[in-house]
Amino acid sequence: MKRSKNVRKMKAVEKAIAKNEKYAEKSSKTESKKSRTQSAKLLYD
Repeated sequence: MKRSKNVRKMKAVEKAIAKNEKYAEKSSKTESKKSRTQSAKLLYD
């Protein structure tokens, strides 16, 4: 019983880490996109 509980806990931790990394990657992508559009706007203004 204890082993299955540990396995569930480990899987939950792995899932949380993966989710966190995914969100961090997504936010960095949006930041780079914002900066690109901002610089493009500055070029044409």
